[in-house]
Amino acid sequence: PIEIIGVPTVREADGLALSSRNQYLSADERAAAPALYQAMLRVKELAAGRENSVSKLIDVAREVVSPAKRARIDYITIVDAENLEPLENLRPNARIALAVFIGKTRLIDNLRLT
Repeated sequence: PIEIIGVPTVREADGLALSSRNQYLSADERAAAPALYQAMLRVKELAAGRENSVSKLIDVAREVVSPAKRARIDYITIVDAENLEPLENLRPNARIALAVFIGKTRLIDNLRLT
């Protein structure tokens, strides 16, 4: 049996999650990287407004991340935080998780939605 103990993500002032990977970002890439957090916040805002279609929420996240300079989305998903199973409709305990390459650096992040 495995027990996962969650802790709050430590973030820079602009929302970028603190990570040793951030050192590999150029100045331009670093400026683009907060798009990940902005996308997650936008999805959380829509979820709070009662949008429950996961496919719509993921589309919105893609729309926020895609224009970021040198961004290439690896994945964006919304899962049940207990079992990490992908969801079709939003429900309690949902979490957005994403991985995005900014240049050659793969950044990962997640955020509780509900």
